[in-house]
Amino acid sequence: MTKVHRPVEKAIESSGIAWTFLRPNGFMQNIVTYMGETIRSEGAFYSAIGEAKVSHVDVRDIAAVALKALTEPGHGGKAYTLSGPQALTYADIAKELSKVLGRSISHISLSPADLKSGMLAAGSSEEFAEVMLDLERYYREEQASRITNDIKQVTGRDPMRFEQYARDCASTLQSA
Repeated sequence: MTKVHRPVEKAIESSGIAWTFLRPNGFMQNIVTYMGETIRSEGAFYSAIGEAKVSHVDVRDIAAVALKALTEPGHGGKAYTLSGPQALTYADIAKELSKVLGRSISHISLSPADLKSGMLAAGSSEEFAEVMLDLERYYREEQASRITNDIKQVTGRDPMRFEQYARDCASTLQSA
């Protein structure tokens, strides 16, 4: 994802304005946003990351860091890499969702080509599919598996664990 985000950061750095960068890993909320429909209807979700681990972060933790960065001194010119406290495979996430939802949830691993075909068939644009495939590649290469201490450093508290997020979002993932 650096090819999308880093050029923007460089432009901001060279602009002369004050800046603080928040660099979150994948969002826990994307499980609901992008995978919720098939979790509800099929008891499954699909990706092309295989067994790679991702240290997904809850957007509420990102917001807590942003609040501190915007309202307290000392954050100018800093970049925070924001991660959850654990790196999980999508099989791990499926297992946790199964426990919380009380029904079997599976992660189905696809090839990048099959994932793209599915996204296009579901109505995604070519451009969006390519961006998502780049993210999937980033995950497959385990570039988003690193766990950082930045959330605790800035907010004074540990980041949310996926188990808590799964409990919080369970009602939105119940089958219809």
